[in-house]
Amino acid sequence: MEQKIKNTQATRGRVIHIFPQEKFTEPFVDFVFRNREYLGQDQHFWIISIHDVVYPVTSRENVNYPNSAASWGRLLCDVIRADKVIFHDLFVLKRPLVALLCLMPWLLNKVVITIWGGDMYGLYETSVARKSWRRLKPFNLGLRWCVRHCYGIGTLIPSDYDFARQHLGAKGHYFEVIYVNPVDVAIPDHATARESRQGEPLNVVVGNSAWPTLNHMEILERLSTYSGENIRVWLPLSYGDKQYAQKVSDYAVSLFGDKARILTDYLSPKEYLEFLAMMDIGIYNPERQVALGNIWALIKLKKKVFLRSDGFLWAFHVTHLSMDMGDCLQIGKMSYESFAKEVDFDMNRDVINKYTSVENMRNSWMTLIMAPR
Repeated sequence: MEQKIKNTQATRGRVIHIFPQEKFTEPFVDFVFRNREYLGQDQHFWIISIHDVVYPVTSRENVNYPNSAASWGRLLCDVIRADKVIFHDLFVLKRPLVALLCLMPWLLNKVVITIWGGDMYGLYETSVARKSWRRLKPFNLGLRWCVRHCYGIGTLIPSDYDFARQHLGAKGHYFEVIYVNPVDVAIPDHATARESRQGEPLNVVVGNSAWPTLNHMEILERLSTYSGENIRVWLPLSYGDKQYAQKVSDYAVSLFGDKARILTDYLSPKEYLEFLAMMDIGIYNPERQVALGNIWALIKLKKKVFLRSDGFLWAFHVTHLSMDMGDCLQIGKMSYESFAKEVDFDMNRDVINKYTSVENMRNSWMTLIMAPR
């Protein structure tokens, strides 16, 4: 899958990061500036708003916002002058940037696009809904063209690159990237053992948001096999599709009554970490890559995680990293005792701690930034 990079002079010059104003933004900007000794001193950020929710970013030199025609002009000039341009997420490729890259296609030779999951799947599903790529609007066609012809594609798990290559026609070099998880940066070095909490309900969290790709209804139906047990089912539905959230909430209450607990308020990373620490089991049922931050936080907290064995997340965690996970497709078929049974928490945590360590994260970005063109 990974393409061999030609043995030419490595890039270590002016690097432009174009990043969405997200909960991941401040931790990543801080990580880059703390590691300029390794990544190169000439790092510049342009932060683009893509949500109504504003996530604060510390004011720093070389961190800018394209909030006027003049600042957009400066951003476009930065892209032209840079040695490497990294678009973090497809959503930051706004119309002026797509137009620039289509009109000056040689610039794509220094562009790496990191794909987070939902951005790529959304572009693909738009084409499916329109029956053909040819029926897409010019902007989406231009966006797909940039994905096809850019120098490199970065993804969180290898299966996402395979998907980009198969369904979007990506041809660029593959880079595995790791981001700072804002949820788990303050995880303490302890976890609550199940044995010490006998008599308390088994707390199960299903998904992390109100998106249909998480297949809540299927899991809730499977879980209903255990509705007579001492169990609580928690559903974080604070962001996503509000109509879908209501359907999920109504269905959960119909199956579990007051054992279903619905979260509709936004929580800070610290509050959300405290919530995850209360859980015993996390269930994530998408076929594609979703909720990695939640999954890794639960693993570091020594909680049992279920993934579906025919999905991208299983391929990464179980097949690639050899971790001990539960299978969503067996929920309802297995006994309640097997469902609640512990996995190898220490091994899982050691694997993820090593994978998400500062050293490994730094190495992943050094590989991308210093890759020769």
